[in-house]
Amino acid sequence: MSLSLQKKVLVDGRPKPPSFRVLLGREICIIGLSEIPFRPIPNEYVGVRLVDVKDDWLVVDKEAGLPSVVLNPEENKTVANWLAATFPECVLASISPWEAGLVHRLDNET
Repeated sequence: MSLSLQKKVLVDGRPKPPSFRVLLGREICIIGLSEIPFRPIPNEYVGVRLVDVKDDWLVVDKEAGLPSVVLNPEENKTVANWLAATFPECVLASISPWEAGLVHRLDNET
């Protein structure tokens, strides 16, 4: 269940649904954010193929329909989960560890 549906996302001190549009200047608070796991769950059994590896970057090919990044702490089938298992140092390469160092990503359908 999403944090919004659990009423843990507050805009100006009030719970808002996932579809709520936040306007510039509003204050957003996420209750219990520090309780959310900070890293993607490692999973090497995801539909990802390693294309190329260099010292400071790598290229992967993902199957269509596979999400790139983790949007929910329980997710374990994304490119980020594969990176966490295969190249754990990538998790620290982004401001958000949930992105696992991904720089360019495609929509799920591609």
